[in-house]
Amino acid sequence: MKKTEIIFWMNIPSFHQNDFLNEISIDFELFVVFAHKINVERVQQGWDFSENSMNFSYCYLSDKSVFQIFQFIYQHKNALHIFGGIWAEKYFFMALLLLKWLKGKYLIYSEAPIPNKKRSIFKRFFLQNGFNFIARKLLQDAKGCLAVGKSGEDFFKKLGVDENRILPFGYFRNLSISEKQKINKNTIEFIFVGQLIERKGITLLIDAIFALKQHFDNFSLTIIGSGRLESTILEQIQHYQLQNHVKLLGTIPADEVPTFIQKADLLILPSDFDGWGMVVNEAILCQTPVLVSDACGASSLIKNNQNGFIFQAGDLHSLLNQLQHFMNLSEKARFELEEKVQETAEKIHTKSISSYFGQCIDFCLNPHLPKPKPTWL
Repeated sequence: MKKTEIIFWMNIPSFHQNDFLNEISIDFELFVVFAHKINVERVQQGWDFSENSMNFSYCYLSDKSVFQIFQFIYQHKNALHIFGGIWAEKYFFMALLLLKWLKGKYLIYSEAPIPNKKRSIFKRFFLQNGFNFIARKLLQDAKGCLAVGKSGEDFFKKLGVDENRILPFGYFRNLSISEKQKINKNTIEFIFVGQLIERKGITLLIDAIFALKQHFDNFSLTIIGSGRLESTILEQIQHYQLQNHVKLLGTIPADEVPTFIQKADLLILPSDFDGWGMVVNEAILCQTPVLVSDACGASSLIKNNQNGFIFQAGDLHSLLNQLQHFMNLSEKARFELEEKVQETAEKIHTKSISSYFGQCIDFCLNPHLPKPKPTWL
């Protein structure tokens, strides 16, 4: 039986997505079009990615002329095209318009745009008016939408997409790690991994750690990452006298991060907004429970107080309550929590996700089929 040809349009190669793409390339004839190569900023964030790890065919738009791009689309007009966003890359947008004109088959795979992002007055006006009009037209002919997180689902609904054509999705990877070791220790270890920027909610976390210290002393927080708030965080640590409780490690290579996560008792992602938050997947795969804000797309992987914890984004009291709750868990409750985390890890392995992805593709191309249910729900 001939495999379905899929053209995936993505902004850059990413170890976050590579395992998933390798997995689906087994069942589909996959070709990936990357807009750019990995930039310096990503390298500074600890990304270490080899093209040799990509077991599929690919190309970079930066190596192509506009004519070659259009020629490529025409040659593959009968394939199923999956676009990582509508407007993020100008050539993706042009490719979408051409496919719509050619009556080609395409899906949109996207998270919601970052709210309150700084833009010029002209761009804000266009996005609020022209973008919505054009996006609605393009989405009318899309075979379906792979929505990253709950905010992604809401984003597509606001653009008029029928709920039945919106398929919950996310970002997924694998980790090759040893089984989490059970170590008897007197100190609870928290960990944060991410950019030190306002949107990640890191200053709120330091405030919560200070408040937690008024009730407990047997904990520590390790912060991995860098960004413009680094000096602010150091000032907070000094002001609250948290030097014995908070360690700021800076950026470390991405392949070393899972080792730190696995040693921790709880990963905390307190973002004011995150389209997804791949570090949540990584923690679950490391069998480390997660405390995540409800403004993170990856919170859809968490069932509150079962396989992790969710708090209200931006709410210090809500975050503190969950931290206190975790500190008070009995040994039996921690064991049951870790068992649930391990069950979730199996559900978000790329083999499971590849199967769900295949069901999504079948459903989008044959709408009479029953709508598939995500593996993690």
